Amino acid sequence: MQDSNKVEERQRKITQIRRKRRLRLFLSFLFLAAVILLAITLYNSSFFKVKEIKVTGNDYFKAKEIIALAGIQKDVKLFTFPVNKVRRRLNGQSRIKDAKIIRKFPDRIVIKVLERQPIALVSLKDAYTLIDEDSVVLDYVDNPDTFNLPVIKELKINRLPRGKRVETQSLSNALKCLTNLDPSIKSVLSIVSAPSVDKLTLFTNEGVEILYGEAKDVNQKNYVLRKILSQNEKDVIFIDVRAVSNPVIKRLKPEPKPSD
Repeated sequence: MQDSNKVEERQRKITQIRRKRRLRLFLSFLFLAAVILLAITLYNSSFFKVKEIKVTGNDYFKAKEIIALAGIQKDVKLFTFPVNKVRRRLNGQSRIKDAKIIRKFPDRIVIKVLERQPIALVSLKDAYTLIDEDSVVLDYVDNPDTFNLPVIKELKINRLPRGKRVETQSLSNALKCLTNLDPSIKSVLSIVSAPSVDKLTLFTNEGVEILYGEAKDVNQKNYVLRKILSQNEKDVIFIDVRAVSNPVIKRLKPEPKPSD
């Protein structure tokens, strides 16, 4: 009799455990179904629809131009926004160095652009191009006089494709020179002659010829040039800083005094 009672008690406990398990499973199913239903409802609602696109870091492009270049579809949802695709589109523009796309929940997108800045004009046979410090061709230019930038000449290059990086030693050397040149010197440059690395020559607005050579020892060269050019010596016509420890300076010969 006691054994029978024990068996019945054990059977009741097993039944209770099974009921609790089925209840927990049912409640878990209801919770999962509720989550799925909520997700579907939100997806089909306008709650996560992108309502604002903010553009930062732009100077050359207007914000609406950046948005147009991004090719963002109407009614796009925030969590399905094609971040990588939009970034590739923007980075494919010659004027854009990098673009970052940031989601701001629940309904905002921020596009941060880093634009390429022209450092010089390059003179070709029939045209001028803008180029940045990374040797990337930004655009073609009809009138170089509208830009306050030095013009790089005498490159052994016939064609510069827009948006492409140009790899030549003479151009890379010239751009490295301009990138590291003291701003006070760079501001008075008009022409950069770059037929080769060793013959890189800078010409100022005042007609001073600076034989610069390879873009190395830039800090020492900046110091020497700044010191010479800041002395307002109007008779200086030529400076050779290729051997920066022993610069060569040429001056105008003084006009002979009239004889009595």
